[in-house]
Amino acid sequence: MACPTQRNGRRRRLGLKLSQLEALEEKIYLLCSLNLDINDASSHFTTWDDSCSIRPLLNYKAHFTHRIKIRGITYSTFKSHTGNSFILFRPPTTLGQPPARSTGQVQQVFIHERVAPNGTSIQESFLVVKEYCPLSAAHSDLDPFNVIEHLDAKLYYNRFLDNIHVLRLSDIVSHFCSLVYVPDGIDEPCLIVRSLDRV
Repeated sequence: MACPTQRNGRRRRLGLKLSQLEALEEKIYLLCSLNLDINDASSHFTTWDDSCSIRPLLNYKAHFTHRIKIRGITYSTFKSHTGNSFILFRPPTTLGQPPARSTGQVQQVFIHERVAPNGTSIQESFLVVKEYCPLSAAHSDLDPFNVIEHLDAKLYYNRFLDNIHVLRLSDIVSHFCSLVYVPDGIDEPCLIVRSLDRV
């Protein structure tokens, strides 16, 4: 199997060996992400071990890497470079719904190859991201950045939601810089998130 470099997530090939491929732990999340873009349910991908299905099978192996460049900026897994793992992203939504901006940390980066319903081979890079927990309704009024215009900063709890996102490169907005502290009235560690979006 040949896989791409990270440039635009696809199409430029590397000579990767089958021995370099690893099983995807998050194949169900990848299924959900890919199927969002397919209107015809009969063309939805299904798991590789679903031998009874006539739908396209999703390859469950991929090449994992520690970092990736998106629009000239390096994003890394938290184990490789913690600072480069903090990201703002737009989680995948169903067609027609406007994407909201969320805050998270990159856990994994992988390059995946699949066969589209029309038979063509597609190679694409993805990021596995954990999402930071937004403040509750009771605490949101205590966010001191609510009253500071044009700073593009916000407070989050310094813990993750239970959900995991498998994101395309186009879902990534930017890095953010952060600082952990315990605000008055909240009494648990929170994360100050300030966008580094250049747009």
